[in-house]
Amino acid sequence: MDARPGECQPANISCVRHPISLATAITVLLILKLQPSKHQNPPAAPTLLLAQCVCWLRNTRLIIDWHNFGYSILSMKLGSKHPMVKLLRHHELRVCRFATANFCVSNAMARVLQEEVGIKAPVLVLHDRPSPLFQPVSSEAERFEFLAHLPETTDFMKAVRDGKRSELIDYAKLLACSSLGVCLHTSSSGVDLPMKVVDMFGAGLPVVAWDRYESWHELITDGVNGRGFGSAEELCNHLVDLLGEDRSKLQSLRLGARRESRRRWDDEWDPIAGRFLGLPSS
Repeated sequence: MDARPGECQPANISCVRHPISLATAITVLLILKLQPSKHQNPPAAPTLLLAQCVCWLRNTRLIIDWHNFGYSILSMKLGSKHPMVKLLRHHELRVCRFATANFCVSNAMARVLQEEVGIKAPVLVLHDRPSPLFQPVSSEAERFEFLAHLPETTDFMKAVRDGKRSELIDYAKLLACSSLGVCLHTSSSGVDLPMKVVDMFGAGLPVVAWDRYESWHELITDGVNGRGFGSAEELCNHLVDLLGEDRSKLQSLRLGARRESRRRWDDEWDPIAGRFLGLPSS
């Protein structure tokens, strides 16, 4: 049916609206300046190059927030000699040299960026700290009450994976009510740190973790808030030693984990990144 005179058809409106929306988005992207713009890496390709191009067009400083190396993660699937891994490594370690500054999660990663990659821009180490969601339990009574009403395991863990906040709160409480955490993170680069351990410490939970990578000691102090292992046999020995009848060693590690839980994000951000960016302290 033809439209009556003066009446716009939906298709025609769409043809006009989409170009206007696109033009508006491009205008905002190029004119509105954010000082500076922070890009979390990984993902590295093509977002790192695109972020650098956009910052160049907008005359905006780019800060790369390094959590790991994208090429090292890809190499776990394809192998270090795969052409795609080599291409991504070249892209990642070349484009990053144009950034104004770099944040990274470990001293070991800062060493790689400065000594092996050759970055001349400032490299600031910001160790990850737990979300306020993760807190130690205040008493054994609170621990018992939570565990007594714990939902069915299958549905509970599915809800955690789906990211529902109410269940994430229960997940944080579950960590706080546990006796010991086990982390099997092996690190693709050898210089990143596992967020799961950060969450466990936030909940005051001591950790037994794989320790055969360079940055491990920046997060866990062996014998103080956790223990390290490099084989299944070592892991079994730790579990038997800590979860046996004598719980004094486990209790000592728990006290260390509780001390670690006091260290929060503001304590890390304000004196390092906040000062660098000229932001008022919180």
